[in-house]
Amino acid sequence: LLYITEGIPTMMLTYTPFYLIGLFQMKRIMKDFTMFALMGSYLALMSFSAHKEERYVMPILPYLFLASSYCFHALIKHYAKLGTILFYITLGTQVVFFGLCNSLYRVGSIPLMEELRNTPQLSSVYFLAECHLTPFYSHIHKNIQMKFPTCPPLYDGKTRENDKMKLFRDPKSFVESLLRNETFSHIVVPNYLDEKVNSTLYT
Repeated sequence: LLYITEGIPTMMLTYTPFYLIGLFQMKRIMKDFTMFALMGSYLALMSFSAHKEERYVMPILPYLFLASSYCFHALIKHYAKLGTILFYITLGTQVVFFGLCNSLYRVGSIPLMEELRNTPQLSSVYFLAECHLTPFYSHIHKNIQMKFPTCPPLYDGKTRENDKMKLFRDPKSFVESLLRNETFSHIVVPNYLDEKVNSTLYT
């Protein structure tokens, strides 16, 4: 149920109520359950995986946007003014979210990688942050060692931790353990961890 309750709404945002209505309309108009069976089978199959991410629902997004278009078509056909207003409000909020995500939300990693790429002394980097938070070799364009805390899913029910969990549970101990085993020319520390680990890094 994670993909239905969180994954799809996160990806669809303000289109969520419209694709739900559109699916019922498509079912009534098309009278063909093939598309619904394919989407349901895909979501069920992905739900069995212990590793879940919102991006895994992307293959079915075109069908959901198609369903949204059915809903908007019916609204504009029967309630022209209301349907048009809702359409532009929905489209406008999507444009706003797109602009925010591409200009403000977690964009610091892009100039960071540019700065690292232009650093002559760079020979290895450790990103002391959430896994997959920064661009990698596609931006650095150098044959150097780069690492970050691992975050594989915990497939079994045992009380073990991955690197990401250890980092955020006890940042100082994690950094001490890291530096005992490896050395890096550069370590990237996000603001929210700086105060917790700077005494270890600068001693």
